[in-house]
Amino acid sequence: MNYITILYDSSCGFCSRCREWIEAQEKYFPIEFVAADSADALRRFPGYSTQTQSAPGELVVIADDGGVYCGPNAFIMCMYALTHYRELALHLSSPSLMPLAAKAFKALSSNRRNLSELLHLKPDAELGNEERSVRSAASIRSQTDSLPSNSRALTVFRSRTHDTSACPGHSTD
Repeated sequence: MNYITILYDSSCGFCSRCREWIEAQEKYFPIEFVAADSADALRRFPGYSTQTQSAPGELVVIADDGGVYCGPNAFIMCMYALTHYRELALHLSSPSLMPLAAKAFKALSSNRRNLSELLHLKPDAELGNEERSVRSAASIRSQTDSLPSNSRALTVFRSRTHDTSACPGHSTD
């Protein structure tokens, strides 16, 4: 895996703030953000765009090698990509902690609109980011040559989190 693309709900202030936070973190590999309701998402990831999702607004991470992570697994994959949070992601993906991580993610996810309102978090459109540029996959790939690799950790992590059945309404066809 050399980079990931995160499909996020750009109309949610909490989601937009999480995007900004992730962008500011040190990463093991590049991360591209695409608004899940955008024409770009529909064109590039037709089965995962909110225009075709059975559960609109669900967090989806798509790896350049074809791995797809939805919901709680996507949340953990986001942490796995971050330098200071990889160890936590590995712990949370363990069989004993994954159910707790999934419950925590689902609680945040189902209350994200209320959190946005309570914390006065603005969505991309209100932040002036509705037309924000995202790096293309080609430019991201060009940055990955010198990135560190930890294939053993990735293999263990993927065996715990790569479950596309967790993506309701999605098929891998």
